[in-house]
Order: sequence, then C-alpha cells, then structure tokens
Amino acid sequence: MSNQWYNFNEETDLPYIFGLDNNQSMIKIPQESFVVHKDALDGFSFFLDEIRNAGFQYKIISTLRTFEHQKKIWEAKVLGDRPIMDKQGSKPIQNVQELTPNEVLWSILRYSALPGLSRHHWGSEMDIVAVKENAIMPKKIELTPAEFAPDGPFYDFSLFLRDFTSSQIGHQFFRPYITPLRPAYLGPEPWHISYRPLSEEIYRNFRYDYAQDFLLSKIKEGTLLADEIAKELHRIYRYCFLLGS
Repeated sequence: MSNQWYNFNEETDLPYIFGLDNNQSMIKIPQESFVVHKDALDGFSFFLDEIRNAGFQYKIISTLRTFEHQKKIWEAKVLGDRPIMDKQGSKPIQNVQELTPNEVLWSILRYSALPGLSRHHWGSEMDIVAVKENAIMPKKIELTPAEFAPDGPFYDFSLFLRDFTSSQIGHQFFRPYITPLRPAYLGPEPWHISYRPLSEEIYRNFRYDYAQDFLLSKIKEGTLLADEIAKELHRIYRYCFLLGS
C-alpha cells in the first residue's frame, strides 16, 4: 500500500479515496457481512478478537461506504427523510425547513461527512458498538454520544476503546473523532475506529486541490446543496476534514 501513495497516480487513486472505485481493494471480514481494505483485514481481525477476549459482544454498524452510499445518507438528511442531530448529538433539530440552505449544510456536516470526504471510503474505518457478554444489546442503536456516556449502554466499551487505543497492542488503531484529534467543527464519534497504518498514509497524501478539482466535479453531478457545497468547500475541508484543526 505504501508505494502506491508515495507515487500518487491521480487517474487510479483519486476514484479510490473518494469512494468511487474501490471494490478490487476490499475484502470481506470473516464471519461478517462487512468489508474492509485488504491491507486492514488482519488488523481489524485482531481488533475484533481483542473485543471478544475482553468479554464483550459487539455489533459492527458500518465499514466501507461508497460515494453513492454516503450521498444517499446526505440527501436523506437534506430531504428530511433522516434526522439532522443537534450540536450535542442528543436529539434531532426541529423545524429544519426554517433553516437556510447554508444552515442545513453545516448542520448535516456536524455528524455526516460530505460525499467524497468520508474516511469510510477508504476501507480503513469501522463504526462499532459492544456490550458485556451478559448484557443485552439494545434493539435500537442511534450512534449518539449519550450512548457512550457513563449512563449509556456502551460506556464500558468506550472505556475499553480508550484503553485499547492507548496501549502497546492497540497502537495501530485510533479514534479520529474524539478530542483532541477531531476536526474543529465536528461532533464526537466515540464509536468510530480507524486503522492507523492505512488511514494515516492516505490522509498524509491527501491535498485540498484533489477535493477542489476532482471531487467538486462529482458533487456538481446532481448532489443536493451542490451550490452551497461549492461555495463552502474550503471551509468544509478545513473544519470538517483536517484532524486537530
């Protein structure tokens, strides 16, 4: 993988990082219905084994998302078919129809990436929850910060993730959307895990002009709020993509 990114080829690599062409790089996680990048498979298999060994039962919520998958999430929120969460991520925003297009754009961005700028396009990311083996997995999982708070069903798992990602055996994983790493504008996502050897290499070699030129042309092909996105793309990149911004 490393040689591919140090010798960046815009024709072959840009479609991959924007979620437009990645099927050949992805592989199914054994005994799961989810796929990850082939270079991340061993790492994630080890991660899931460690969760089980720690006495948890887990549920994978999401791994790979294509551009079209992320676009459907995005547009469902624009159209009101999916809720747009408030700043705390605790409840849906009411009266969304009263917001300006710009306010809708930034409200969605707090918890949903712009199609093409989602780390889930890379096959290096996983959204996951877990409870102790003797506990009952909630039937309805919303992926909110409250679920990982001290009185939430996934608090014990949150502590496990904190300790695991800071340990020697877990150093290949990190949570990009918790303090102090998470981009300045985004809400916390304690459920989001990244496989560092792959994601950091892609991230280091990602440049804004890739988004400005290649991605924007794709967004203008029918993505809702495309005009607002075009006007705000640099701010979106700065405040919603750059870790530690």
